[in-house]
Amino acid sequence: MFTERSRLSFERLNLTPSFLSKDTEATLSTEFKNNSRLMPQSDTKSSFLVAADEKTVSAQIRESTIIAVLMTFPELIEIFYDELIMIDLVIGYTAIQSMANWARDNDMILHLHRAGHSTYTRQRNHGVSFRVIAKWMRLAGVDHIHAGTVVGKLEGDPATTKGFYDVMREEYNPQSLQTGIFFDQHWASLNKMMPVASGGIHAGQMHQLIHYLGEDVVLQFGGGTIGHPQGIQAGAEANRVALEAMIFARNAGDDYLQNGPEILARAAKNCTPLKQALDVWKGVTFNYESTDAPDFVVTPTTS
Repeated sequence: MFTERSRLSFERLNLTPSFLSKDTEATLSTEFKNNSRLMPQSDTKSSFLVAADEKTVSAQIRESTIIAVLMTFPELIEIFYDELIMIDLVIGYTAIQSMANWARDNDMILHLHRAGHSTYTRQRNHGVSFRVIAKWMRLAGVDHIHAGTVVGKLEGDPATTKGFYDVMREEYNPQSLQTGIFFDQHWASLNKMMPVASGGIHAGQMHQLIHYLGEDVVLQFGGGTIGHPQGIQAGAEANRVALEAMIFARNAGDDYLQNGPEILARAAKNCTPLKQALDVWKGVTFNYESTDAPDFVVTPTTS
């Protein structure tokens, strides 16, 4: 259905809706490509949902009718095959490790969105720190995980967030009470995990993102790309120019954290998309008080 590869998969599973005409199927192909959603039903099954418009389906099917077809995770991937799979924390830890094993066997990247984590990581007297979840996910074999931005809309204490990033990226974590590392951690040959910064970040924060998060990170500018007044391509160009300008300034010995706004303003003189991005988001900040602060803070003492 919709592509030759997908058609064969559906026919093999006997899942091709028999009531759809060829014209309707062709129309739904476009709708499916642009609007389909995967809705997990359990750890091993998912619903494949396609919203069918009344104009393209027989009168027996009303507007917004949903065609639900159950299939297993590997069968879904066979149809929506790509280099990367995104899953959510809420699917459960057993399912996460099963999918990590499958992704490794099939040479695919497993990208973990941490939706739901705040139900048990935000209260200091109940639940578990996200740092522990990060360790579990590295042990499970996840490749990417959303881990906080410090300056984005997902608030985060800089020291605590550094602790999250360190347990994902380092081969050895020495004790660091101020970042929440309470004991030395040897990771031996266990694969590293790439942290993802996503949520409310934009080009105007580039100096802060590089300072707090380093280079081994996925900077995922969603609204900070799509929301650009000149469109997605211009948004992507603005982000790329801002990043390269900041890295160049840092490598040249500039105090890029202190001088970040000036560095971006100079780069914007030769890049209209960056100038437009800075104009749009220059006043956007998220100054929340972090709910996950470190238990130990370095206190200076007099000699």
